[in-house]
Amino acid sequence: MNEILRLEDERYAAMLARDVTTLERLLDDDLVYMHSSGDTALVFNRLAISIKVRGVQKELDNRALAVWVRRGGAWRLIALQSGAVPKP
Repeated sequence: MNEILRLEDERYAAMLARDVTTLERLLDDDLVYMHSSGDTALVFNRLAISIKVRGVQKELDNRALAVWVRRGGAWRLIALQSGAVPKP
């Protein structure tokens, strides 16, 4: 995770400095960038879940990103991603 944070800092600095060489190294050729047009919403969540699975108690600590789009006047969920919060 620390490496990703460092790379994000490097990417941000390269964008501010207009450092195309660094951006070419960091950005994949298949990168797709989308800017909200007012019909897209990103929802970031923290999920703390206490469940029992086959009689075993589990505690889940996850982050999630939900992507909603408005089509035909109705909001619809188009993507959902979640993953465990790294333990210190």
